[in-house]
Amino acid sequence: MRLTSSFRILSLGIEMPLDSICVPQLGIRLKEIFRRLEENGLVLKISKCIFAKPEVEFLGHHVSANGIRPITERIQAILDFHRPSTVRLLRRFLGMLIFYRRFLPNAVKHQRKLNDFLVRIKKSKNKCIDWDENSIKTFEYCKQQLSESTTLAYPLSNVHLAIMVDASDTHNAVSGVLQQYDNNHW
Repeated sequence: MRLTSSFRILSLGIEMPLDSICVPQLGIRLKEIFRRLEENGLVLKISKCIFAKPEVEFLGHHVSANGIRPITERIQAILDFHRPSTVRLLRRFLGMLIFYRRFLPNAVKHQRKLNDFLVRIKKSKNKCIDWDENSIKTFEYCKQQLSESTTLAYPLSNVHLAIMVDASDTHNAVSGVLQQYDNNHW
């Protein structure tokens, strides 16, 4: 909590989950970060620090100048996940998918059948799941979709950007996506 509040007003695009910090475009930011750490009595463990690398693995993601993508080993663990036999195992599987949802187009739509199991089956964690053919296809499709995920690129600084939004009264949902106009295409 102290780390997060120390950087709350820094507004430099710093990612800070728990006790890790990822600083894109290091430059001037590093001096300010060190000052804030010292000011708040926080200490860095040098053996855990990585400076000026063109790419890093950070919290389950491979981050580089090209963009961000899931770490291959984590994707493989999901691909190797056997069809869950209980609600508890299905929740674990869905949790892994949710972690990488930004790489899965229409994730909510495709995972709906799997989430329906959680609604239909009462709270018992060890309750068995009765898979039908459609649910099995959905499970396999979700894994396939993740295996085909691509690198999410950063927005280009020299092109027009637009936020496209959509809402659904039927599903009580709203979504949005940032698009960039490049080579006459959104």
